Amino acid sequence: MIHPMELTSTENWPRSLSLKSDKITVNMADEKREYVLKKEKWENRKYVLDATTKELEEDIVGTFTQYPIKLSLGHYSA
Repeated sequence: MIHPMELTSTENWPRSLSLKSDKITVNMADEKREYVLKKEKWENRKYVLDATTKELEEDIVGTFTQYPIKLSLGHYSA
């Protein structure tokens, strides 16, 4: 995964970027290594105590899927 600090200067910006339905592939300008970012699924869970068994039950009440990346601001001059 690309660390947000890696994209703060122009010499380390992506040389190429490939978008697919299930992944993003990034090649950095100053490296020969390829980064592959895959979608991650986050779940919102609700926990309920079963009155009969006294056991904790887990229900998934929602999900969210995203690419785990954080955008950073570049330095631009007009």
